[in-house]
Amino acid sequence: MSEGIEGKVAELDKKLDAIMKRLDILEEMVLLTGEYPYFASVIRGMRQSVAVYIEPIKVLQRLVSARKLLTSGEAIKDDLSQTILGVLAVSGPLNISQITEEVRAIMGKASRRIVRERLRRLEEHGTVRRTEGWGYQYDVVG
Repeated sequence: MSEGIEGKVAELDKKLDAIMKRLDILEEMVLLTGEYPYFASVIRGMRQSVAVYIEPIKVLQRLVSARKLLTSGEAIKDDLSQTILGVLAVSGPLNISQITEEVRAIMGKASRRIVRERLRRLEEHGTVRRTEGWGYQYDVVG
């Protein structure tokens, strides 16, 4: 069932990307001609409307990936690991401090050291990956 959902979400993501690219081209054409400045603002509004759906689609993709990892026989099954995966699935890439804050809000307690150790185990297991950006961040492997 999740593969069907995963395929539909991926297809929707591709369609939204295609729409955004077409709107970019249309906006560029309208701006280059300069004849209809009103259309440029209308196209910009359309782009913003489409962009509203992009982040929920990314969250859904991360949730499907996390669900697949949690239901596989190889996933680490302890509560802390499941909570960390859930936090990353919903919130996207976060650093250790942000993950610890979210885990504390859900579980009531969590030390940064324990969360860091668990993230290392999840990374070794291939469940999460460390990404570079503004410091090190972790994300669910999709």
